[in-house]
Amino acid sequence: MRIVLEAAGHSVTEVSSPQEALPVLRSLPRGSIKLVMTELQFPGEDGVAFVEAMRSDLGLKEIPVMVVTPQPPRHQVIDLVSAGVSTIVTKPFGGEVLLRRVTETLSDVNLLTQGEGSLVSWHIEDYLRRELKRTERSSSHFSLVLVQVMEKMGGQAVPLLMRGLVRHMRETDVLVRLGEDQVVVLLPDTDAIGAAVVEGRIWQTARGIMSEQAASGGISVDVRVGTATYPTEAGDGETLMAMAQERATPER
Repeated sequence: MRIVLEAAGHSVTEVSSPQEALPVLRSLPRGSIKLVMTELQFPGEDGVAFVEAMRSDLGLKEIPVMVVTPQPPRHQVIDLVSAGVSTIVTKPFGGEVLLRRVTETLSDVNLLTQGEGSLVSWHIEDYLRRELKRTERSSSHFSLVLVQVMEKMGGQAVPLLMRGLVRHMRETDVLVRLGEDQVVVLLPDTDAIGAAVVEGRIWQTARGIMSEQAASGGISVDVRVGTATYPTEAGDGETLMAMAQERATPER
């Protein structure tokens, strides 16, 4: 990982354990560390506790944390997000995936793809512009699925939906929350047929949420989904988003 990051121009400080990391982080000038990457398993130490210690330290709490780990179980993903992890990269992964996740995180892309998510602090237009250029160079496709959630659950439905969708995502997919009631699934190297498969999984997850909520008290949840694919249906990111928004309709 260090070799890959340094070859890409990043400066890396390496330590052997969370116990060693905290004093090093506290001794460096505030703002000099842009990202902390950590495993979860250490002899006699807990990676989650390390993240929680960072988040409780006023001088360290704003530093993004990326966890590198084998595919964690769902309950652990929720614990990681609750502890304040910004990005989760699951092993095994290639250098391209690592650099993509680092670049996105350093660009303030909030990629809580495996957790509850939060409001996006970056411009999705910039991300789409970059991804569509890459798609054009590789002569592939890029699809986008937009999910509109209209509910009366006090804002609980969107996090529930995001947690459910995580199980169906590839390492290269990106799941983000836009505003209070929209979720966008970004699908590199995916054509319209692949996007339709993802849309079906979204509906399956949404139906489960709606059934659970109805059984627990009849709370209404209305989900609408729309997809669009570049370059066959849209030639730029703005049109792609607008087309998915226009197509966001209830399940037929």
